[in-house]
Amino acid sequence: MKKIINCKMKMLFALALAVVVLLSNNSFESFATSVPKLSKTTLTFASPNAKAQTVTIKNLKTKYVKKITIYNDWKEWLTIKKKGKNKLVITPKRSSGDITYGISISIQYKKPVDGRYSDYLMFKKIKIKGKSTIAIKTAADLCKMRAGSYTTHRWNYYLANDIDMTGKGMVKYPGEWGSDTYSDIYLDGKGHTIKSDTPIFNSVGGVLKNIVFDVNINCTVSKKDANTVIWGKVHYNGYGGLAPIVYNNGKIIGCKSVGTITVNMDKDVTYTMSGGGESKITTANIAGLVEENTCNDAVISQCKSEVDITVNFAPDVTPFTYVGGLVTLNYGYSGNSQYASIIESQFAGSIKIVGAMSFAYAGGITGNNNANIKDCLNTGSVSNDSGSMPYVAGINGIGGGKAVERVLTVGDVKYGLLGNSISESSLEDGRMSEYKNAYYLSTKSDGFNYLGNPVEVPGTKGISEEELVKQETFEGFDFEKVWKMGANGPELRNVP
Repeated sequence: MKKIINCKMKMLFALALAVVVLLSNNSFESFATSVPKLSKTTLTFASPNAKAQTVTIKNLKTKYVKKITIYNDWKEWLTIKKKGKNKLVITPKRSSGDITYGISISIQYKKPVDGRYSDYLMFKKIKIKGKSTIAIKTAADLCKMRAGSYTTHRWNYYLANDIDMTGKGMVKYPGEWGSDTYSDIYLDGKGHTIKSDTPIFNSVGGVLKNIVFDVNINCTVSKKDANTVIWGKVHYNGYGGLAPIVYNNGKIIGCKSVGTITVNMDKDVTYTMSGGGESKITTANIAGLVEENTCNDAVISQCKSEVDITVNFAPDVTPFTYVGGLVTLNYGYSGNSQYASIIESQFAGSIKIVGAMSFAYAGGITGNNNANIKDCLNTGSVSNDSGSMPYVAGINGIGGGKAVERVLTVGDVKYGLLGNSISESSLEDGRMSEYKNAYYLSTKSDGFNYLGNPVEVPGTKGISEEELVKQETFEGFDFEKVWKMGANGPELRNVP
């Protein structure tokens, strides 16, 4: 009998132990779970309009989850939201390059799971193909555009209406380090206007097209106004100045600038040097559209400036000054064959330089040309009241660019083609541009500022009022696609 009781006791003890073990396992079931993971870590969407994709968090015991947090650094590109207890829904918004960071999931537990208080999951790559067309409706939208958007992300921005940047300074996108440099951007103005009382863009690359820049830039240096401050900040190594666009590194197509730029140089503009400390600028640059057209990739095409520019100098302020109706400096460097271009463009405003006591150069197309000018027209006026240094011209103030071809100036100017003085030696030593089919109205100006006796410059010709209205006068002009004959002489077909 005792043996039977002992046997039963042993069986009951074993059963009780098994129950304890089972209860123990049930109480700490989470210790035996596998590590959570995403069902997919690489996602591809065919376009920004593609359907959303759902990703499951596998191996997740949801009853032990305290909180799931989604980190999304690309809210403009896509949305990611929780669905149910263990699913994520990713919806594309904009085309993108490869997103390889900035999308992650944090899981916090109520109690340790396999000794872990949390898990962290990441997507390896998300790609949204196609391109996005993005409306710019406000000044805030304009300042939210991102650089590197055209080739990398296939984003095409466009103006949905006129934008007023008055009192807001230059456009500055909220990207890395708050940069004001827009590299590889595409912005189509659709004929709308950006209005401003300061320069609008500092540095742009990519494409700007079909924009009207309406500027009312008024700068008095002694007042340290907004334009003086901007001038000092964008000045670099002799360049940088006042214009709707300071540096062009890309293509500006079919744009127009209107309004006024008035600069009172009653004091020298200063800038902060790279090593600290302030220095006076030695070069003052002002332009109706672009201060510097920078390199061989920089092209200004089918653009027009109607801006009226006035620069007033105090007697003791004497920087070298360059003023361009369209562009201050059209950059060219023969050592590495970098030549910017101004093509099919026109100046129809006015330039007045008053009181300059040092060298001041101005041109309807460029103040300083070292590159290419082709199929350009000046109908505006350019003047400098300095009797001893009147270096102003219809096309170019100074410089020996690579080529000046198929140009015409008919406006009120001192010299038709080049303001800087030339002599026979200028032709011999290569300091002048290569002119081809370059015309000026001889009843309004001389072609060149001759130092001594006039010399014949190959490729140029002064024409009469009668010749001006005859198409056959203009050898080399394409009157089918580029030029057309108007009542008062040749006109450009494709400018705004």
